[in-house]
Parts: sequence; structure tokens; C-alpha cells
Amino acid sequence: MVLAACGSKNSDDNAATSASATNSNSSSTSKAKLYIPVISKGFQHQFWQAVKKGTEKAATEFNVEVTFEGPDTEAQVDKQIEMLQTELDKKPAAIAFAALDSKAAIPLLQKAKDEGIPIVGFDSGVDSDIPVTTAATDNAKAAGYAADKMAELIGDTGEVALVVHDQTSRTGIDRRDGFVNEMKAKHPNVKIVEIQYGGGDQLKSTDLTKALIQAHPNIKGIFGSRLVEIIFHYLEAHSSETDTTRESRENHVPSDTGRRRRRST
Repeated sequence: MVLAACGSKNSDDNAATSASATNSNSSSTSKAKLYIPVISKGFQHQFWQAVKKGTEKAATEFNVEVTFEGPDTEAQVDKQIEMLQTELDKKPAAIAFAALDSKAAIPLLQKAKDEGIPIVGFDSGVDSDIPVTTAATDNAKAAGYAADKMAELIGDTGEVALVVHDQTSRTGIDRRDGFVNEMKAKHPNVKIVEIQYGGGDQLKSTDLTKALIQAHPNIKGIFGSRLVEIIFHYLEAHSSETDTTRESRENHVPSDTGRRRRRST
């Protein structure tokens, strides 16, 4: 049985998209337009393609120039920091930033603040009040809801595990902790036997799921913070689907379960 706070589908088809999409004009040649770079966590998921489309739509609507870029994988924190430094050097009007690491970017964000460049966080915030606002899912609340649903589906007793996309971003940390804390607080007869981190990688997450099932033959459920479809595909390919698994798939927690929030400072 599998639950997830956020999932993606057919992401390999989208991964072929270029790692950088820009408007035709550069900031140096279009002085009439504000320049706002958008630095995401990657391009390897359908979610980021939707964010890219939203960025382009907003750029047209508000007549601003944007770039949209992110590292090849969500494990490349250093690459994302390099991208942030490059954009800071261009003196943009503002920067939209989804942090792969909640702490690593803080020195550069402080530099942006000192230079009067507003930072707007999205998807994953940072451990700082430097961003003027952060638009993100209430990840802890969504994961807590997933824990309650998991407990309900397995009869409020048994072994479960987690496959989390990372342990450095706010989304990864909050979804992990939200699930674990809710389970410990309200479902003491459910035992969390293991937590693994897939690094936002589909193949690795699939291998981790396989290893979890082999290592814990009595496991009743797996909470996937993302990439839930990969876990489903593995289960369907390697075992007969039980009523509980089928029900969990039909009722898995969508990405917007947690109430959307905006934090302003």
C-alpha cells in the first residue's frame, strides 16, 4: 500500500526538455522590461514543466522578461548555487527561487537583499526570512494527512516505511517530519521501520522500494513524498495488487492536499 504527498507521471518524457528556457530578448536588449530569473529545482518532473508554463504565461501577462532554469538533477545543490550567483551578477529586478537546500543558498540570498534584489521563494523555502514571500504547499499538514490515511488503510497497526525525495529541501524535510510526527502522535501501533531517500531520481526510488519490500516482508505501506507512480508501477509489475493497494492508489494524497500558503515578511 502506497501513499504520497506529491507525485509525477511520465516525467521521463518531460526530462528531454532543455534545462533552460528563455524569452527571445535578453535583459540588455529590452530595457523596457523588468528581468526576473526563475531558478527551479530541476526539469526532470512533470511538475516543473507545469511551473515553467506558468512562468511563461505570467511573463506575457505582466510584460516582463524571464528565464527559467534548474540543475539536471535535484541532487546538484552546487549547480543551483552557481545559477543563483550567475543571476545575481546580472542585477535582476527580482529572483524567484526554489531551494534544493534550505541552508546552502542563504549567503547569496543575503547578498541579494543587501543589493536590494527581492527574493520570492516557491515550492521549497529556506531557513531564513530573507525571501519577501514564499508560495508553497503546507507540506507538513499534507504529510500528516497522508499518515492518518495510511493508518486507516492498514487497520491502524503494522509496519510502514518512507521513500523521501531528499533530506535537504524544505519540501523533503517537512513531508518526512509531518508524516513521522503525525504517525507517532496518533498511531502508536504503526511502526516506521525505515526511511530512505531517492534524491529525486526515479530509478533509485524504484530500487529503494524493491529493497524495502525485500527487507521487510511484513510491511503494509510505503509513503512516497514524490514519485508515487514509480512505486505503483513496481508493485504492479512484481506482485498482484491487493484491495488495500488498489484503494490507496485511488485515494492517494494529491500534491495540493496541504492548504496553499503564502508567507510574507
